[in-house]
Amino acid sequence: MRRALLAVVVLVALVAGTVAVRLGHDEWQTARAQAVLREELSLGTAPRPVVDRDAPPVASRSSYGEPFAEMRIPRFGDDWEWAVVEGTDEAALDLGPGHYPGTPMPGERGNAAIAAHRAGHGDPFIDFDRLQEGDAVEITQDDTTWVYTVVEEPWIVAADAHHVLDPLPGRKLTLTTCWPRYGSSKRLVAVAELEDVVVDGRSTVAVGRGQAASAAPGASPAATRGTTRDANRAPWPR
Repeated sequence: MRRALLAVVVLVALVAGTVAVRLGHDEWQTARAQAVLREELSLGTAPRPVVDRDAPPVASRSSYGEPFAEMRIPRFGDDWEWAVVEGTDEAALDLGPGHYPGTPMPGERGNAAIAAHRAGHGDPFIDFDRLQEGDAVEITQDDTTWVYTVVEEPWIVAADAHHVLDPLPGRKLTLTTCWPRYGSSKRLVAVAELEDVVVDGRSTVAVGRGQAASAAPGASPAATRGTTRDANRAPWPR
């Protein structure tokens, strides 16, 4: 009996040790990848915003797996800052937050969407459930920062609820991650709206809530969601 119990304890310890090593390796890989991605952004070779005299600047898209911007969410801490890549499959999200292909870019009309791991690979969205209405989400490309404000606090949806990527009025940003914190049976979603655009440290476009919306008066973001377009179907983060 004692030998059997000892064998079980040893087995559990080995499994736990293996998992810990794997998690540690994943964290190291992501940290190293982020250092490289952020260096690429700092070299001035990354995409530059598209400027239009009659509309806010729009972030340029990068190639799959390549960085195009840095994202900051003050709610998650003063040192929370991640390079964002293009793509939301497992390989892309292991590098950091990823932009859903087929959705608009930051600053563009419609529903830009970004996903990230909740736990593991640096835990980028580990505190996702702490987001509150009014929280800022800042996305910076070159000398331009798009300042979004959370207008819909996190809610839980099914793992296959791709309709949250559907077009929305105005200039919105949808963030997605896994639920529960250390699982992936469902998803957490939050929506923010473009409030301001800062270029070279100066506020240039005061978009304002509701001013950029093109839906009928009184229509809410949730009411405008319809059937997902094929272009917006992308893998969910695990």
